[in-house]
Amino acid sequence: MNNRHLRIYDDFYNYLFSELRLSDNSIMAYLSEVKFLLEFIEKNSLDLLSISEKEVEDYLINRRTHGADSPTIAKALSIIKSFYNFLLKENYVTLNPASLIETPASKRKLPQVLTIDEVDALFSQIDISNRLGLRDRAAFELIYSCGLRISEACNLNVSDIFFDEGLISVVGKGNKQRLVPLGEEAVYFLREYLRTSRPTLSKKSSKESQALFLNNRGKRLDRKGLWKKFSNYRALADVDSKVHTLRHSFASHILQGGADLRSVQSLLGHSDISTTQIYTHIDTRALRSAHGNFHPRGGNNE
Repeated sequence: MNNRHLRIYDDFYNYLFSELRLSDNSIMAYLSEVKFLLEFIEKNSLDLLSISEKEVEDYLINRRTHGADSPTIAKALSIIKSFYNFLLKENYVTLNPASLIETPASKRKLPQVLTIDEVDALFSQIDISNRLGLRDRAAFELIYSCGLRISEACNLNVSDIFFDEGLISVVGKGNKQRLVPLGEEAVYFLREYLRTSRPTLSKKSSKESQALFLNNRGKRLDRKGLWKKFSNYRALADVDSKVHTLRHSFASHILQGGADLRSVQSLLGHSDISTTQIYTHIDTRALRSAHGNFHPRGGNNE
């Protein structure tokens, strides 16, 4: 990366971090795509500040040629548009060469959702007789009960739990804070973990002594550690899922129980309700399946 590109790249990072206040994962995704673009520009002797619409399209075609699927191309285009809007804002350029390029149509994939029995089967594999098992049960009950992202769960502090009010304070994407009600199972296992398990893990001298979930070295449990634990329990239960599936399952189950879409949007911390609406499609799919299987005039009956 040449010096001018490196300077702009650093300025864009500061913009994402300081002004937009995006999460670390989002910033990484933006910067990764911009880095791909800059490498393409340098390799083809193009000018970042006067690149044409056709050259942006050539870049996207190149991404496709190297294996990027439609959702990835759509995300890449969105990031490039944002990047050039930033360059416009900072007076590096006078127009956005990607502004008129249409986002490729892609069929939105419905998220995987577990049944309640599958959630129970998965959680039953956790041995709560030891301190780490009790921690894991508390963490996964909390993720499922509150619809948390794995990063949100890992970033929680003890002070974010309000047992008297039955709430937790969660910091989501863009550092947006929301309050989410705690379920009874989550409350029970959190109390047990805080009473019997966490004191044996905590090291008072640690800078991370306020972290809710600790690893066996007394440090904040990270996403990788929690993911590895979940993978073990998933294999034992023979349930095909990811940690994030618990969040999807929370949304689907609470909608099936009668919650309104706006409430679920608030609980999940979605900025756009269209993101939440995908869970109504899951519910509709389940209804169609039930109708087809059990109604005398259902589509699956011969």
